[in-house]
Amino acid sequence: NDLAYFIDKGEKHDAIKHCAITKRQNNSSSRARHLAHGREKVRSRERSFSRDELLPDQFWSLLKANAKGTLIELFGRDLHEVGHHHAAVDIGHGNVSLGTLLITKKRPELVIESHKPRDRIRLHLQTGRIPLSVAVTDIRLYAADHVTPDPVAVSQANERLTTSAEVILSVGLSRPYADWLSHDPERHWLQINNLHFVEEPFWRLPVGPDPAVSQ
Repeated sequence: NDLAYFIDKGEKHDAIKHCAITKRQNNSSSRARHLAHGREKVRSRERSFSRDELLPDQFWSLLKANAKGTLIELFGRDLHEVGHHHAAVDIGHGNVSLGTLLITKKRPELVIESHKPRDRIRLHLQTGRIPLSVAVTDIRLYAADHVTPDPVAVSQANERLTTSAEVILSVGLSRPYADWLSHDPERHWLQINNLHFVEEPFWRLPVGPDPAVSQ
């Protein structure tokens, strides 16, 4: 689980990530930024090691310890709406890039949006006055190719979002990028990294037909 890995590295990972972001901002081309990110990610994993395993209730307590009830509490006023129901932080602004969001109000909903060159998964979420549509990167919701949405997995996760006694979302900010069809500046976009449910913090989906193969 990527979140468990990030938590395990704690401040060390944050420092590595900060260096990667700084290096990307100082590069003049998009390709250079992506290469820098890749190198730092490899170095980060090379330095990691397994110390122990968390029990499910320990993992949930860790998730909940610093969870906030709204996105503004997590990212501050630097997180702002961009376009139609999207949110981002401008480059050079903001104090944090990762956090956990405890759902206390209206339950969010996963949707698969038609998009070119491929469909994408988004979460319809509202923790304040503005409803948002947020990209979802949780790999459990995708096919084996890691890019094709799995409609069965999305449906099962939506049921959990509705019935679970408590839901925590791992949220983060993306690498800086801009819509290639627009003239807007690059930004760090809000995204959902993982979905967590109190009944089964280490939840897994049953293995079924690969939707990427059937297409």
